[in-house]
Amino acid sequence: MGRVPESSIIVVGNEILRGFTVDTNSNWLAMRLFRRGFPVRLITTVGDVDGDIVSAVHEHIERPQLTRIFVCGGLGPTPDDRTYIALGRALDQPLAYRREVGAQMQNLMFIRNMAARPSTPAIEGWRRYLKGRR
Repeated sequence: MGRVPESSIIVVGNEILRGFTVDTNSNWLAMRLFRRGFPVRLITTVGDVDGDIVSAVHEHIERPQLTRIFVCGGLGPTPDDRTYIALGRALDQPLAYRREVGAQMQNLMFIRNMAARPSTPAIEGWRRYLKGRR
């Protein structure tokens, strides 16, 4: 009989560490992973600090029993969010935005009523923000 594949979650967000936001993301994700046969062995919470995120990813990667590592935040993309940049550094991979994947994710959120369709000014604001980070 093979061993059960185990998962881990890295939660990123200053708002969580400061107590402004309750971490419901890892609870929600852990429950779904358990139901699908990937129980969570470890949950780590770090702030929006590149080095802390990179260290957490490396620590989780070093655990051979973990077959899946999930990284999630507290409020989603906020101006202080360092998750994508730090994850790219931790995995030694350049960041690349794939418009078709972003559109699929956005549409899925709209279909499931997880997000409202933003107004045109909001979309333009995010485009300017993302363009400035390149």
